[in-house]
Amino acid sequence: MDNTPVLKLTKLVIKKEDRAEYIREAENDMHQSIPAQIDTLIIGSGHEDAQGTINYVVRLFRSPIAEDLYTAADHADEYAETIKRIAQEQKTWDLNAQIITTKPNKALNSYANEFVMHLNKINVKKGNEDKFEHAIKKEITNAMAEEVGVEMIIAGNDKSNPDEWFVLEVYSNDTEYKAHLDSKHFAEYQDEIKDLIESRESHELVRDTLASQGAVVID
Repeated sequence: MDNTPVLKLTKLVIKKEDRAEYIREAENDMHQSIPAQIDTLIIGSGHEDAQGTINYVVRLFRSPIAEDLYTAADHADEYAETIKRIAQEQKTWDLNAQIITTKPNKALNSYANEFVMHLNKINVKKGNEDKFEHAIKKEITNAMAEEVGVEMIIAGNDKSNPDEWFVLEVYSNDTEYKAHLDSKHFAEYQDEIKDLIESRESHELVRDTLASQGAVVID
């Protein structure tokens, strides 16, 4: 039996006039999945632009079977049909779940409207994969251990292009995010990876949906 976690990131581009319908479907899909489907571990989405036309969706399943059970559910089918109809652009990355850690579900619901979400895309130089993996896992472990304001960090690399990494970070508010940027361990991480990467881009997202099955840890 394959117990490998399934981590997928999807970019959706929709029309401004379809946003309200999209949010309704995304919220319904999340509420029907968590906590009802215990092996659907995380579902979240956020938009990048002011009009909410550029959206990113992350889903984490405990195993391929868990993903199949989710896909077979009526609410997932309704969500997929809506996206098929309204999406102007859709791209999904199938990621290796390298390190994922979250705070308990209670914390995710306490001040969700103040969440700061950043999606980082990092391209690693050839031959530096192991060094980068070590550096980012150390940084994420330090951040979760030392910073009270870190709610969730999801890091994975593209199965079809392992040098391409995606890191989704969720902080309780802007103050806690700035404290993260000013931390000693983050400065050390930046110094450690500066010669290991080709490029990096960051997308600041506004949370639309986000839920997890309590504390989730994958390493």
